[in-house]
Amino acid sequence: MYSRSRCIVIMIGSKLLSPVPVMFHFAAEDAHISQDDVALVQKAQPESPLFVYPADHGFNCNHRATFDEASAESALDRTLEFFNEHLG
Repeated sequence: MYSRSRCIVIMIGSKLLSPVPVMFHFAAEDAHISQDDVALVQKAQPESPLFVYPADHGFNCNHRATFDEASAESALDRTLEFFNEHLG
């Protein structure tokens, strides 16, 4: 479970349980999360925005070799817009 403020995501296997709106960001080249798993999440939560970036695991961390600035900026813009829409 990842939690902050009024945003929460709880995943149990491929079942998503969430009392609040959620947004997903995945990396296409992530060896830890397969695209099959991404498809399961999308199927389980079709009304939630889900984005796959042309990047690797950790693309949002500027302290990693896998940092991808364009993907990180896009994810941040989308996240801030999502927060603005749902959190005010």
